[in-house]
Amino acid sequence: MTLVVEAEKFARYDLARARGVRNGLMVALLALCPIRLKNFAGLEIGSSFKEVDGSWWIALPGHLTKSRRPDERRVPALLNRCIELYLEQSQPLLLGSRPPTMRFGPTFRSVRMRPADGPSNGSATLSRIRSLADYTTAMFESSFRKRQPRNAH
Repeated sequence: MTLVVEAEKFARYDLARARGVRNGLMVALLALCPIRLKNFAGLEIGSSFKEVDGSWWIALPGHLTKSRRPDERRVPALLNRCIELYLEQSQPLLLGSRPPTMRFGPTFRSVRMRPADGPSNGSATLSRIRSLADYTTAMFESSFRKRQPRNAH
């Protein structure tokens, strides 16, 4: 969630802010609701990522999971504000041509990734997720190393 807050406060341009909010939400969702990257890249608002009675849910049908069993999990409420910020401000800007009230379709894709009749493998989204994960891991490892006590010899 730190990435979302930083994007809100420090991004100089609307597009950079929108990307920062999206990326921060992706990292937070994966950290708090770990699912396979393939499934994460395929989340769609209104079907596999949906709001039910004020709570957000990830709902994967059995044919999409490794175990072949449906996987439904509630997204922690502490992400509700980030999700709403993304859906109301960032996603419309990233999608460009869709109206702000449109809340259905690919969750984290910012442009059409495939022809309308072609298969979707979400490879660009997977690449973005991997890149964000690598960056976040490197950042935390660097921070951890800096905080290690030094032994006096």
